[in-house]
Amino acid sequence: MGCSEPSLSSFTEYVGPEYSAAAQLSIEQSCHDEVYGQQVVVTWSLPSRMRKCLPVTLYLWVYYGNGKVEKLTYEVNQSAGYRVYCLKGLEYKELQGIISYRVALCSGNQEIVSRRHHLWMEVISLDSP
Repeated sequence: MGCSEPSLSSFTEYVGPEYSAAAQLSIEQSCHDEVYGQQVVVTWSLPSRMRKCLPVTLYLWVYYGNGKVEKLTYEVNQSAGYRVYCLKGLEYKELQGIISYRVALCSGNQEIVSRRHHLWMEVISLDSP
């Protein structure tokens, strides 16, 4: 990808006790359940010609193991950066983890760039409008 194209990348990873500040400082942890989970890491870079579009919006759709889909919205004020969505502890257990996700960077109603997890499928609702 050339320097003049917007870029967006993402990945998921599991989070365990080794991610906690206590583990980094070799301090014993009393509650291990709160540190287990998953996170989605999103990075973006916009070319200098697109700085005038700022702020833009970062959308993250997450499909959970329990079948729920959630749309998260973040304002982006910098031409390059990253955002981490972390699901851990009781919420991780209740939602049964992250199965797949889709991420898009948009300016107004115009999509600039998007990426999706290889298992992502658009959910079709059978409910009547």
